[in-house]
Amino acid sequence: MAERIYGNQKFRFDPNSEAALFTLVGADGLEPVSGANQFSVIDTVHNKVHEGRYFSGGYYNAAVANNATIDMLFQTTTTIPHVVFSANAAGDATVQLFENATFSAAGTAVTMSNHNRGSAKAWSGTVTHTPTITATGTQLNGTGYLAAGEKNFTSGGTFNFGGEFLLKASTVYLFRVTNTSGAAAKMAVSIEGYQPTL
Repeated sequence: MAERIYGNQKFRFDPNSEAALFTLVGADGLEPVSGANQFSVIDTVHNKVHEGRYFSGGYYNAAVANNATIDMLFQTTTTIPHVVFSANAAGDATVQLFENATFSAAGTAVTMSNHNRGSAKAWSGTVTHTPTITATGTQLNGTGYLAAGEKNFTSGGTFNFGGEFLLKASTVYLFRVTNTSGAAAKMAVSIEGYQPTL
C-alpha cells in the first residue's frame, strides 16, 4: 500500500490496482475511516467509456497509389470533442492535420462507434472519408513522417500527433495521409475520443 496527502487529507491506496481503492485515513494516521468513505478511482478515458461518451471510427484503403492521399474529414458541432488522430501505413507516408478546411463534397460517412455498447448516446458531429477538398485550411503541428523502412516496404508503421486535441466548436478538420513509399500501399486513418457534454 502507498499513501498520498491531498490538501489536509491522507489516503492509502494500492498503486498496482487498475481501479485503485482509496481509503481516507483517520486523524490518528492509523485507523481508516469506515467503508462509506472509501471510493474507487479510474482514469478519465476509462470513465468516459463507462459514461457512454467515448467513440472511435476509421477508414482503411488496401491500395493507396504512390503520392495519393487518404483523407478523413471531421466536422464538429457546438459539442467540443477531445480526440486523438492516428494513421497506419504499410509504406512511408506523411501525415498532416488541417483546420478550417473547405470542401465541395463531404464524402462517405464514417460510423463513430460508442465504446459502451449498452449506451444510446451518439457522436455529435460528422466524420467522413474521401471528401472532395477545395482548400485544406491552416495546417496544425507541421508534417509528420510515418517511417516504414526502405525498398518499398520492409515494415509498416503507425503515427499520431503525440496525444489529444481539444478541437474548436463548429469547425472543419482535415486529417490527411499521403503515400510516399514509391508504390501502392495499404493505409488506414482513425479518430477516437470523447465528448464530455453529451
